[in-house]
Amino acid sequence: MLKRVKSAVPIVIAAILATGATAVAGTRGVRDSGGGGRHDNGGGSFTITDTISSSPTQQIPALLYPGVERYLWYNVRNTTSRPIEVTSIGIAATTAPTGCPVSELDLSGTNFAGELPVAPDSSAAVPVPLSLFETGTNQNSCEGKTFYFQFTGRAVVAASVRTRTRLVTSLNPSPVGQSVTYSAYVVMEGEYSGLQRGALTGSVTFTDNGATLCAGAPLTPISPNSSVATCVSPAYPTSGTHDVTAEFESATTEIESSVSRDLIQVIAPSIDHCRGGGRVEGDRDCGGGDR
Repeated sequence: MLKRVKSAVPIVIAAILATGATAVAGTRGVRDSGGGGRHDNGGGSFTITDTISSSPTQQIPALLYPGVERYLWYNVRNTTSRPIEVTSIGIAATTAPTGCPVSELDLSGTNFAGELPVAPDSSAAVPVPLSLFETGTNQNSCEGKTFYFQFTGRAVVAASVRTRTRLVTSLNPSPVGQSVTYSAYVVMEGEYSGLQRGALTGSVTFTDNGATLCAGAPLTPISPNSSVATCVSPAYPTSGTHDVTAEFESATTEIESSVSRDLIQVIAPSIDHCRGGGRVEGDRDCGGGDR
């Protein structure tokens, strides 16, 4: 029996930087003053600081000279316990000093769009080109002046934590007239760094031959990355087989739901039925066959 595994929907984290980089015109050049910007969307999802560098491969603080390309490095720190992917960063607004308008800066390449992975409680950086136009006069007009940038950024939770659900039974085969206990073990797989014991939240629904046996069975943590839910069946009145399945329904978007493989529960005929007067010729339940 094929069953669909449900995937989590990525959580979108929006970012707006309150204050940004500063570029100061100094003697024979414009330099980065070392100012930085901090992002906080209320939940502290990630922060952004910056460096103006002479290199696109490493952060070497440098002066901005008219007509010389420099690089604005966006340094992103993920302050959450989930891996994220930053999908865009840009300069939302620029406050220019008197006498040195925004038009003096070439900001055309400062928008980043792509995938910048940042591990939990870690940092990553990406460079974009930034330069001061050569106008012949801006060396003097911009000297000693400061630009203030406002950044905007966006990120998504990089990858939901996958789970695996394994279904076991307390007794198989089991005799007619006896109930069994089904246990569904749900395990987080792969990257679950930062998740604490009990973070695996949700419930498990058990089905028997397609019919609901136990709905919304709660999870009990048994290790930092696994939990278990149980379901006690009714006493099976007749012999036969039952196709039992457990489906874990996650309560959070960070953790995926999962479905177990089918478990075939065999209900064996009672000893009295096979050894007593109830047995008849050809009764396959009792190990007989047609002659």
